[in-house]
Amino acid sequence: MYIICKSYVQYKFDSIFVRYLMLSYLLSWFNNWL
Repeated sequence: MYIICKSYVQYKFDSIFVRYLMLSYLLSWFNNWL
């Protein structure tokens, strides 16, 4: 149970981190484009 919960938290954190990276990349690209 603990391992499943831990992997789930890790998965959620990874998805948030990836989303944040993509968002920051898009923002920087957009700023350069303007």
